[in-house]
Order: sequence, then structure tokens, then C-alpha cells
Amino acid sequence: MSAAALLYRPTPRWQFWAAFVGATLLHLGAIAIAANRPISPPPAVTGSDGVEIIVVPEQADQLSPTDGVEAPPPSVTPQVSDDAFVADVSATPPPVRRIERQAQLIRRPPASPPAGPTSMHAAKVLAISAQRPEYPYQARRQRVTGSGVALLTVDARGHVIDVTMLRSTGSGILDQATISGFRRWRFRPGTVSRVQTPITYTLTGASY
Repeated sequence: MSAAALLYRPTPRWQFWAAFVGATLLHLGAIAIAANRPISPPPAVTGSDGVEIIVVPEQADQLSPTDGVEAPPPSVTPQVSDDAFVADVSATPPPVRRIERQAQLIRRPPASPPAGPTSMHAAKVLAISAQRPEYPYQARRQRVTGSGVALLTVDARGHVIDVTMLRSTGSGILDQATISGFRRWRFRPGTVSRVQTPITYTLTGASY
């Protein structure tokens, strides 16, 4: 071997790794200090084998958190004109007023009293059939006579529906003959409602 080969000794590996770890720690410490202090030139570290190791710290991103973020647009308050309020007030319908009217009592005229019975003289003109009542044979045989007044009730068709003796003849036979005879009478429809007629029985017959 030559003398040059005998003099060369390789650097042990532990020294290399120790230098690397130390450089890394310095790098991290430099980053922590750079956050609060101005950036200074990186220190030079000389290894055991005479090689200079320059630690270059990473440049911290100095952008502020607000850089690149757009601010929200300012809020716009809508302006409401006074005309809008005037329109709303005018659109409100006016209150409805209720007018109370006093109930007017309708007075009906009093009912007219029923008309009095028609006399026999007026009823003869309106009569369609007015035969005299028959003088009963039994009354003639007994020579019974008498006078009375009868009231005839007539319906709208002109038929006699009822006969009442307002004044009896004094004989039941003559009263019954009077009622039976007047019930056969007929008048014009709607002309009379009641007819009052006298009746007289003599030995010669009935008359009114």
C-alpha cells in the first residue's frame, strides 16, 4: 500500500447522523424564531469532515388570513316611500254603519161586522126557487094556526144549509114544516148569506 492510502480514514456514520439531527433541530428552531423575528441569514454548520452545511429555512407563508377572501357586500336597506303607506290606508274600506230602523206596527182596520140578514122582499128578487112551505094536514085537521120568523143561512153556491126559528109559531108541527120548506129554497150563487123571513099559517095555508 501507498502512504496516501494509509492516511485516509472514512468519517464514522454516527457523526454524520448526529450532525444531521442537529441541523434539523436548528432548522425547526429557526422556523419558530422566524415567526416572531425578522428573517436572518441562515447559519452555516460545519461538519466534522470539514463540509459546510447551510440550513435554509422554509419561507413562512406571510399571507394574512384575510388575503384572498372577498368581503361580503354591504347590506342594502330597502327604502319605503311614504306613498306606500298612504296607499295602504286608502285601500282600507270604511266602516259599515248599521242603521237601525224601528219596526212599524201595521195596524189592520177592524173587521167589519157581518152584514145583517137580507129581508124577504129583497131576497125574492135573488131567489131561483122559493116555494111556500106546506100547511101540514095534521095541523089543518086540528085547526092549528100561528105566525113566526125564520132565519135562513145560505152558502156560496146559493144553497140553504140551515134554518133557525127566531120566533116560533107556537106549534112544533108548524115550526118543523117551516124549516123543511125553507131548506128547499135556492138563491143565485154569492148573492146572499142570510135571509130573514116571516111566516104565517092559517086554515087556508101558509103565507109570507
